[in-house]
Amino acid sequence: MLSVAILPGAKCHAQDKTENKEALQQLIEEIEQNEKLYANLKLEVTSVNEMFPKRKEADRRIRHVTKTMLFRHGDQFREEETKQGRFQVQYFAPPKKELRKYSNTGVMKRIQVYNGELCRNYSSTDLTAVRKDGNAIKHSYGDKTSEPPLMTNLVRPHMYLFFGKGPYVPLSTFLKGQKVITAHPGETYYFRDSMIQAQILDEEEFAGFKCIRLSIKIVNDNGMVRARHELWLARNRNLIPVRKLSFASHRSDTIPQSDSSVNSWQEIATGIWFPHKAHQEENSVFIISKDNRKQLYWRREYDIQKIELNPKLPEDIFTRLDYPPGTIMRVRYRNN
Repeated sequence: MLSVAILPGAKCHAQDKTENKEALQQLIEEIEQNEKLYANLKLEVTSVNEMFPKRKEADRRIRHVTKTMLFRHGDQFREEETKQGRFQVQYFAPPKKELRKYSNTGVMKRIQVYNGELCRNYSSTDLTAVRKDGNAIKHSYGDKTSEPPLMTNLVRPHMYLFFGKGPYVPLSTFLKGQKVITAHPGETYYFRDSMIQAQILDEEEFAGFKCIRLSIKIVNDNGMVRARHELWLARNRNLIPVRKLSFASHRSDTIPQSDSSVNSWQEIATGIWFPHKAHQEENSVFIISKDNRKQLYWRREYDIQKIELNPKLPEDIFTRLDYPPGTIMRVRYRNN
């Protein structure tokens, strides 16, 4: 459900509640209209992901570069991703489920295509380290399913600053609440036992843009705030967020877990804008909980190399996926 909060300082009576609800509803409708401008896209994104604090040995630093090609036509899309560098790997080891960490270098690839009916997936891992038995860590998997897949937020400019975190839905859908999010096709990575509390806080300038500052709280069914986001929606940038603060409210409601913002913009058609360069700084949740302070844990930089609105695409772009020999395949259909 969608819960509408009252503006700070407002008198708590029926008229104020109605005005607040109407203002939020109007904003959702404006966002939804702007989202429709970006239904057909082609873009190439490069991101650099680096872990902090940096290790003294340059060749042991956790850093990898991801290159992604994305094609979208309505609900159909294609995603091709290649990650290369040194990765942080962590797992819980039995029998005491101790958290163990190690790093490894190599290449990870992923391809996903969806034509509105069938989703095809391919992923491969090729790491330089070897197993204890001397065999290389190298494998590839394929998948075919009728289930609608997760669509990355990188093709949704209004959710762009959420990057690799959910929910994986349009911002207007997010603001409409639990029922609408749950009904959205595909995996959304949303807490189904939670509700949304949306609130227009005020109007504020950020990075030279006049913005509507919006609060979104994810609240458990027991009333506890699980997480909170603050968004600065830029009025002359199609109401796309120019900044996002995210809080793990059960750990701290004043120290952000992440701070994301758009560094530069590009006008991809007259009056239609898209982030060009953006970054995110993620703080250590452990340090927030333990010491009640910020400590940089990850920094991510995103750069859109190419973008095209309403591109002409090959007819088979949302169905073509050639699986290399040796790929381990799995086929799943709905209700199976």
